[in-house]
Amino acid sequence: MKKHLFLLSLSAIALAGCTSTDVIEEGVQSNAIGFTNSIAKPSRSIDDAKDGDLTTETLDDIYVYGYYTMSNQQATAVQVFDGTEVSKNSNGVWTYTNTRYWVPNAKYFFYAYSCGDTQLKNTFGTPTLAIANDNTRVLRFSNYTCDNSHQHDLIYAFNEGIIGQSPTSETPNSKVNFQFKHILTKINARFISEFDATYKVIVSNVRVVNIRNMGNYDPKQNDDYKWNSVDRSGAYKFVSLTVSTEG
Repeated sequence: MKKHLFLLSLSAIALAGCTSTDVIEEGVQSNAIGFTNSIAKPSRSIDDAKDGDLTTETLDDIYVYGYYTMSNQQATAVQVFDGTEVSKNSNGVWTYTNTRYWVPNAKYFFYAYSCGDTQLKNTFGTPTLAIANDNTRVLRFSNYTCDNSHQHDLIYAFNEGIIGQSPTSETPNSKVNFQFKHILTKINARFISEFDATYKVIVSNVRVVNIRNMGNYDPKQNDDYKWNSVDRSGAYKFVSLTVSTEG
């Protein structure tokens, strides 16, 4: 007996961590700080054009933050990236404007995100890297909100403590290695019908209640790498699901 699979596409993103990790390496082979993409792990089989989900193959834009400190001036940080857009061109090369260069003996801290290949721009959430105080020097998101017009994958990565080298050094800087992972995940609900394939089964009035679609993300608060201050807007007390069928 052939079974029908009913796939429900949920119109919301759950504020939860994703167990799978897409790995994207960023690097350069010179004294200039640059970025390149390579795949170190199979990515999720999601149709980016259809669903807006990011994989290592479909990622085209990331937004980089970074700063450095000197050993004799650790209380003073110098910001070198502030949401800089780094894009993959048609040749697969990652580029950005206003090239930055490694400062010898400086200690660098890098952070990056992408939200469905788009920049947040304080519309659906505010990315902030505050460098004034050592305890707050990490990229965080405040007032992040997803709704019907904003349902994108949000990926995040950081690499801290890289020492800048001179280009004439025996071990010049080569790669800033980002390990991206999803910090938001979409929900899919599946129903399997035990009826014969000739039967038409209709699933109706399906909805998910108590969805939390608002929150703040501070990866170092309590060292738990979780969302906090999670809440829901009035429009997301429940979400009705659209039903599609697969034979």
